[in-house]
Amino acid sequence: MQNGASFGVEVVDRDKAIQFVDYHWNLSTMLKQSREVGFRMLALAELPDAPGGNPRGAPWLCFEFDKA
Repeated sequence: MQNGASFGVEVVDRDKAIQFVDYHWNLSTMLKQSREVGFRMLALAELPDAPGGNPRGAPWLCFEFDKA
């Protein structure tokens, strides 16, 4: 997927679903953009997959930043 490419997302829980458009940015680009606006990464954690897995899902990354 190209940086800046749009794609549809649907988030579903038991009672409702929402749809929205998101945009793909690779990890290198996201970190570069963060530095350019003055953020400093403090931590990065890859969260484990949920029990049972989700074949449509992907691993989640959790970033912690502060304003440099």
